[in-house]
Amino acid sequence: NVATNPNRTELRHNGTAPRVSADGNSDTGTGCPILGAYFKNYITFDGFFIDMAQAYPKTDSGVIRVEDATGIHFRNFEIKGTLTNMQSNPIIYRPQNAMSTVLSNFRAYDFQNDPTGSTVRQGALFSDQYGDKNFLIENFEIANTGRGMFLKGTAGTSWNYGRIRNGKVSNVTTCFQFHALDATNITTLEYNICQDVTSGSGIFISSEIAPARNLLIHHNTVARVNSSDINTNGAIYSRSAGFASGANNVEIRDNLIDINNGRYANSVDYGEITSFPQIMNYNAYYKNGASLSWSWNGVGYNSLSAWRTATGKEANSRILSSSPFVDLANGN
Repeated sequence: NVATNPNRTELRHNGTAPRVSADGNSDTGTGCPILGAYFKNYITFDGFFIDMAQAYPKTDSGVIRVEDATGIHFRNFEIKGTLTNMQSNPIIYRPQNAMSTVLSNFRAYDFQNDPTGSTVRQGALFSDQYGDKNFLIENFEIANTGRGMFLKGTAGTSWNYGRIRNGKVSNVTTCFQFHALDATNITTLEYNICQDVTSGSGIFISSEIAPARNLLIHHNTVARVNSSDINTNGAIYSRSAGFASGANNVEIRDNLIDINNGRYANSVDYGEITSFPQIMNYNAYYKNGASLSWSWNGVGYNSLSAWRTATGKEANSRILSSSPFVDLANGN
């Protein structure tokens, strides 16, 4: 109950709410980030609460921002979202050419963006990360923020790499999305829960302009994926360049995949790509009594054995005959 605790440390500013401009190419309002660093290094922000309705960001600013800075830490914090009308990149965390940023022990929730009037209509998300190098995001809860984390693009010659661990993302269209990964350093997604995927995908390797590389995804749980929406791709999804020429050192293993009983949603949806990650194995799949499906290169597969034969992967993966959870209905 941080938001109602009279002893909380709350930071506010007097910037006005964003509103999409008449031409749809920008937004008005005087919002801005409230915490961060710009060409300043080794600063720690520890123990704070932010209500976005009292500290509005604007297009592509973020609520917390790190730009051209090293060793900036944000610890023990909570950010309560609001409804905005930003033109593009409606986000909470926005790094740009940052090194060794840490976000640890935090909650962010209830942030939505209404894109009405925008020429690039975008829903809210927790992060757009550009050249976020050697980051650590750990011990967190993100809920009802449109989408979760997105390693989105580069900052000059800087690409993204870091570690995401021990967190829970829920009630979003996509929990974790990966693009613009570093050519040398590994990005790791480990020991996380992605829960209540409303459409889209749980773990999304989007590869807009560059194929996936140096990515380790292991020991994550994707649970309660919506299977009644035709727009739900799958628990794990890749498109575009995916694992095409130039992709290397991609490993997806030891993950637990749970999908609601229904018509749609593949366990793994690689239907739009022709290649495959280097290692994919030891994953477990469950669809609450419904038939499981996979896709690759425009072909659907309705059995794990057919999926194995086609891809040459997942020799040690398995289908679960019953729920592996303590109490799936109540999110345990």
